[in-house]
Order: sequence, then structure tokens, then C-alpha cells
Amino acid sequence: MNEEIFEKVRDFVVEHTGVDKNKLSEQTELHKLRMDGDDALELMEEFSNKFSVDMSEFEFNKHFGPEAGFNPIVYMYYLVFARDKLRLMPITLRDLTEAAQNKKWVKRETYFK
Repeated sequence: MNEEIFEKVRDFVVEHTGVDKNKLSEQTELHKLRMDGDDALELMEEFSNKFSVDMSEFEFNKHFGPEAGFNPIVYMYYLVFARDKLRLMPITLRDLTEAAQNKKWVKRETYFK
């Protein structure tokens, strides 16, 4: 992994989240920085533009939840009828760095958790 690109990606994430730069590592997951809904969409769009990354294979709903807060009725529906939608694939700073380095988002088919 290119350390220079990682530093630029980390600075970009700091700019969008306000999180202390020293608390971010390659393994930091965006959802743990409270990135969901419109904020996550904006971050990913700006990431694509800033680093010239082809996001044609990126599926937002596989990585991020909705903007709205927790709704127990919707959660119960998904728990019973669409359990796979409860499992989101985390995006790490390493994933962003690799996409920035390769200029393309690579679609993943598996979950890590």
C-alpha cells in the first residue's frame, strides 16, 4: 500500500469527519466514524472526485445504512424477512487507499464479519 496515498486519504477522512488524525489507521472502518446515509454518500462522491476513482462497481447499500435513526419496526422486518440487509460490508481506510491507488473501486462479494 502506498503510504503517501494513505496519508492523503486519511487527511480527506479527517476533513469530513473531524476525527483526530492520530486515531485513524488502515483498519479504521467508516461506519465506526458514524458515517451513514447522506453523510456517507457525500463522502464517497467527493472521494471519487478528489482521487479520480471509478465507482461504477460501488454499491452504496451494501456498505452504508440509511440516514434515519434506528427504527425497531423496520429492524424487526429485516430480521425476519431480509436478514442479509442487516449485514453491511465495512469500508476501511485501507479500502479507500487501495481504490485511490488503483483509480477503481473493486466490488467485494464477501462479508468480513
